[in-house]
Amino acid sequence: MDLGLTGKVAMITGGSHGLGKQAAESLAREGCKVAICARGQEQLDAAAAELRARFQVRLEKAAGEATGVEAERLRLAISSVERCFIG
Repeated sequence: MDLGLTGKVAMITGGSHGLGKQAAESLAREGCKVAICARGQEQLDAAAAELRARFQVRLEKAAGEATGVEAERLRLAISSVERCFIG
């Protein structure tokens, strides 16, 4: 199914496992440029490597939590994704 998402940018939190990773896979399959965020660096690195290898898409990653003090890290991750994918 072609959803017309090729070249679009998607940022997925909780993207290293479970529903977040499945969402990232689905978007990558559709040709999106995908950024995944997760708390655990090791799982994040593994998920990113797997998604890059399986779907041959541009993929960025950022580790950190999206709540409380860590919200600033999420804002920085969003800014980084914008710079990488949008310019």
